Amino acid sequence: MKTILKTTLIAAAFFLMSCSKDDDNNTAITKGGNITYTVDGTTTKIENGILTAILDNGTTIGDIVNSDGKTRIGDGSAKLFTVGTPITGIAITIQINGLQWVRKASANTMTITFYDGTTVKGTFSGQVANNASGSYVYKNISGTFETNDITKM
Repeated sequence: MKTILKTTLIAAAFFLMSCSKDDDNNTAITKGGNITYTVDGTTTKIENGILTAILDNGTTIGDIVNSDGKTRIGDGSAKLFTVGTPITGIAITIQINGLQWVRKASANTMTITFYDGTTVKGTFSGQVANNASGSYVYKNISGTFETNDITKM
């Protein structure tokens, strides 16, 4: 009888310790995502450090931006969104060969194609511009984005 009691107590202790370890070592969901865009036939993919903010119970979105701010879809203002409906007049900021290209234009669009409360995906297109040569040069751009690094407000 003592052997059964000891075995039961040891088994219970191991069970409780293993539960405690599980609680203490929860594996966090890896945050990240990507912004992929094509300009002049060249595709660039920015990975990790892609984030956004979702406001007003999932009806408004902030910029889609990478952690160093050099790649951004948006102009710093929150935009109302509905999945599948284009948001027009956005700014797009990217780097090409170390130079910043940016343009906010009515023809620039972003469309949220998926949002489930933890991940947001979408597409964007339009034009970016640079005046390093003294006059503006415009380039067409199209791309996609995805992130699960979402701040909800």
